[in-house]
Amino acid sequence: MEQNKDREIDLLEYQIKEIEDAGLSDYDDEELYDDFNALNNMTDTLIKLSEAKSLINEGYETSSLEDILDRVIANVVDVTSYNKDLKEMEENLEDIRFRISDIAKDLDRYINTSEIDEERLQFLKERIDLVNNLKLKYGNNVKAITIFFDEISERLRFLQNFEDNLNKLLKKIKEKEKEALILAEKISQNRKKTARILEKKVEEEINKLNIKDAKFKIDIKEKDLSFDGIDKIEFLIAPNLGQDLMPMAKVASGGEMSRIMLGFKSIIAEKDNIPTLVFDEIDTGISGKTAQIVGNKIKEVSKDRQVIVISHLPQIVALADTHFAIKKDVVNNSTISTIDKLSYDERVNEVARLIGGMNISEIAIETAKEMIGD
Repeated sequence: MEQNKDREIDLLEYQIKEIEDAGLSDYDDEELYDDFNALNNMTDTLIKLSEAKSLINEGYETSSLEDILDRVIANVVDVTSYNKDLKEMEENLEDIRFRISDIAKDLDRYINTSEIDEERLQFLKERIDLVNNLKLKYGNNVKAITIFFDEISERLRFLQNFEDNLNKLLKKIKEKEKEALILAEKISQNRKKTARILEKKVEEEINKLNIKDAKFKIDIKEKDLSFDGIDKIEFLIAPNLGQDLMPMAKVASGGEMSRIMLGFKSIIAEKDNIPTLVFDEIDTGISGKTAQIVGNKIKEVSKDRQVIVISHLPQIVALADTHFAIKKDVVNNSTISTIDKLSYDERVNEVARLIGGMNISEIAIETAKEMIGD
């Protein structure tokens, strides 16, 4: 780890020095390229400007631009003596002659003072190459390189003070662990108090749900501090008289588990004022008298909140205020589920089907009506 840190520090120091040596604080891409292009094309520039100056002063073949303009002005001046409307034209031509004369002087001055500065040209070329190389490594423009420089500078400062930073972090972690442990111990105490109350209530509920001699206990053991505290919690149950308490998941049958969960949910709903409870396959592993007891318990729970139950037992289904039927059909090789609210007659037929199967008898119909009680 120390070796990796040293290697990273060496790399960061190299990158920082490379960017610092480039001196990008006053760098201007556009200005640099303008200077380079001007110097790189200076020979062509001087040739073209010298030719322009010659055309003004010396002309091409017979007459210079100044000579031609003088003759044009002379002709116009001759006619302005008897045509005053041409006076403005004369003045414009005079202005053009003065401007051309000034341009000729400017060209002469530029040509005489300009030269191909090979040393400056080489400097600009090397600087452009240097910055382009940095762009390939650290960012596609100077701003991106500057941002990268700031980031690696911060990283270098962190690594150079790694031990101090690590010790500070470890100290902070220990402080937070102490705080978390204090809170976890308080939570643990509350859990243990609540567990004793919940044990009694769950026992009462499952006894009512026809698990008469069952014993229920919440086993709380201490464990290392983690996201959920310092308690390892396990639900233990002895379903029958004389049996030892064992983990609920191992010894409870499907029917017992359904009733235990019903008891749990009804207790929690009272405490948290839950507006809706959902029981899916609550009738697993039960029938007859036990199913009737479970149905009555669900009916009792539904007095204070909405309860949604998925069931195939007529003793439970018949107690509902509203019924929906879920059907599955295959359409174009795909299974589609539909849900329909049932009318009174449909409710009777569904309960009768649960009682007697697909061949619904008059006795099943009458029994269903009696169970529904509408």
